[in-house]
Amino acid sequence: MSNLEILDLRQNLVQGHIPPEISNLINLRILRLAFNQLSGSVPSVIYNISSLHMISLTSNSLSGSLPEDICRHLPNLEAFYLTLNEFSGQIPSSIDECRCLQNLRLDSNRFSGSIPRSIGNLTRLKVLYLSGNNLEGNHLSLEIFSAPNLRLVGPIPASIYNLSSLTEIYVYSTVSLAVLDISDNEFSGHIPRSIGNLTKLKEIYLSHNDLEGEIPWEIGNLISLEILAASSMRLSGLIPHSIFNISSLKAVSFANNSLSEKLYFDNEYLHLISALEHWKLELSLSGETCDWILSNILP
Repeated sequence: MSNLEILDLRQNLVQGHIPPEISNLINLRILRLAFNQLSGSVPSVIYNISSLHMISLTSNSLSGSLPEDICRHLPNLEAFYLTLNEFSGQIPSSIDECRCLQNLRLDSNRFSGSIPRSIGNLTRLKVLYLSGNNLEGNHLSLEIFSAPNLRLVGPIPASIYNLSSLTEIYVYSTVSLAVLDISDNEFSGHIPRSIGNLTKLKEIYLSHNDLEGEIPWEIGNLISLEILAASSMRLSGLIPHSIFNISSLKAVSFANNSLSEKLYFDNEYLHLISALEHWKLELSLSGETCDWILSNILP
């Protein structure tokens, strides 16, 4: 058994605790115990198996904290999945010692405290899920970043849009970014003009934050944009003409903001809106204004 490289017991209704004797499998590369009924803490000796490339413990009832030196003996770890458990405590600041880590899923647990800045040192990291915890802090070179409903606060840093490998954000050039979802947090400040650098964005969800100020005209550079959701914030001023030049746009929501209604009496806006083949427009407007829009746009 000491030569075993893959231990895969997924979805087998395995109960009880993880036996520390697994650490005797010194050549183990993949440990998959996901979707079982395991409970208790993970024996710390498991993290001493230096040959491990993957640890998958998703969807059990495992608890306890992660050792501060968790990565000291895991130089080859590429994937670490703890989703849907009851882990608590802080994410170890030494997490960057797992230098090969590409996939890190810690979502739906009870982790608390700050998100360690050392995560930013994981230069190979592509997927990071942190949602469903009690975390706070700032963030980082990813393809997928999931962290909605963490109650993150403060301005969105403009530098976040310079990440070169990011393709999806669920919290956030990344010219390859397709989905930006930071809804239902407490971000404040303005929408950065650098958002216009994300030219492959298809969906933007900004709603239910504390963002304010004008909508940057640079959003009009997002030629692949299909959905723009920016409701229930403190946006003001005019909606830029450039947004309605996006021929792929299908749904726009600016409801519950403080945007000006005057733009809708501008014939140029009327022409741009009516030219869209498929669209859904949600705004907070007076009945008189809505009647005027509908009577001039609908055939």
